Amino acid sequence: MYLLSIPILLLLAIGHAAFLAACINRYQGFAHRGLADKLGILIHFAAMFGVPIAFLILERPWEPEFASRFAARPSPFWTAYAGFCIGGLVSLAIGSLRNVTRSRPRAVVDEQQELVVPPPPSLGEEPTGIMGRIARLPGNESRTFEVLERTLAIRNLPKAFDGLRIVQLSDSHFLGGIDLAFFEAVCERVRLLAPDLLVFTGDLIDDLDRLDWLPKTFGRLEAPLGRYFILGNHDWRKGPQAVRESFERVGWTNVAGRVVTIDHNGSAIAIGGDERPWMGEIPPIGDTAAEFRLLLAHTPDRIGFAQRSRVDLMLAGHNHGGQIRFPILGPIYSPSRFGTRYSGGCYEIGRTLMCVSRGLSGQIPLRYGCPPELSAYKLQPE
Repeated sequence: MYLLSIPILLLLAIGHAAFLAACINRYQGFAHRGLADKLGILIHFAAMFGVPIAFLILERPWEPEFASRFAARPSPFWTAYAGFCIGGLVSLAIGSLRNVTRSRPRAVVDEQQELVVPPPPSLGEEPTGIMGRIARLPGNESRTFEVLERTLAIRNLPKAFDGLRIVQLSDSHFLGGIDLAFFEAVCERVRLLAPDLLVFTGDLIDDLDRLDWLPKTFGRLEAPLGRYFILGNHDWRKGPQAVRESFERVGWTNVAGRVVTIDHNGSAIAIGGDERPWMGEIPPIGDTAAEFRLLLAHTPDRIGFAQRSRVDLMLAGHNHGGQIRFPILGPIYSPSRFGTRYSGGCYEIGRTLMCVSRGLSGQIPLRYGCPPELSAYKLQPE
């Protein structure tokens, strides 16, 4: 019976981690800050460490009779705990099955990928501190980025916009773990993509002292049909007004909570911005008479609103692809009410095609099996 204790403990540990990750994902899908955020973090850490420690103290799994004792007369508390762990295992299995069976949406008619490795920082310019050390961990992909060029067949795209090239930037998280030269390399690649339209889908910054990076990077980019932005939850935490004003000073157009119409060769497309649940108003994109509706949303959780508003294409970020993707299992962490379902990639949901960028960085520059992403889309009529 002692040997039986090992697989029981292993399954409990995996189920515990999976259940806790699922809870954290969904908790982070809502707007929290201040005391509520601190309380949530405290509860997560208590569940992460406190419950296993209590289990070790009360159940003494190192004793030979542990397996038979645990199976024969578990207390109501540990019965419930085992149920939670089983629920975590089931959730993990469903996510893994979704990961291995997912196919490319019909609307994505072509997809090209290229991994770019920028030159290392010059001597003396390498990021320091804990984030700099994390970015330099062996195998960490945080200082590379993948250029993803997709051709999308859009049902309501006006013929005047056939061949429209959109480049999406998202989740730069200017903080310091990733150096300025990396984002300059990203911008150089954006220029080579020659976008007609540039969009940014939130989370510019994690350190307001690095707002001066914006004019040196995204502020230098150009697109003939305009540059449009919304903010994300990290901008909300650090001070959205300062970030918004900085974007506007370098010529980008704020579409948060409103809709902008672009006229081109006698046709029009509408661009709306949705920063909820953290801030902003509902963009009235469903009321527009434009033939084609493009929604910028920081989180893919806004997909329900996009569907109700008859949005044709929704671009989002926020989930970073999970930052760490395991073989078969896929991502485990994704701060969304939907868990890992929309961690990254394209999804066809009703009439709405949603593409979720893995983003360019993160508050913690840690990437394994999930490099940062620079997204480019070429649109064509269906």
